[in-house]
Amino acid sequence: MHHFALKEKIYSSPRLHPQESLFLEGFNYLAHEALTYPLNLTQADDIEHFLNMTPYAWKLSDMQKRQIIEQGLECEIDFKIEIHQREQLLVD
Repeated sequence: MHHFALKEKIYSSPRLHPQESLFLEGFNYLAHEALTYPLNLTQADDIEHFLNMTPYAWKLSDMQKRQIIEQGLECEIDFKIEIHQREQLLVD
């Protein structure tokens, strides 16, 4: 759920991204781990820095940014961590 809380503030009908595992040529997929936790930001600088770290920073209007900063930002952080291992090359 990549920044879904922000998408809800930007778009009238936000969509979820698919959650399939990534295929990387030359690597074997080993495992994945989900990391989810609530984030509650109340300081204007923290909110602005967080927004600027997202790909949606340029989509937000100045008014939207101001509203988010005034209201505070409460959202869920949701990471999908995948572990891959480089395939071993067989040398004769």
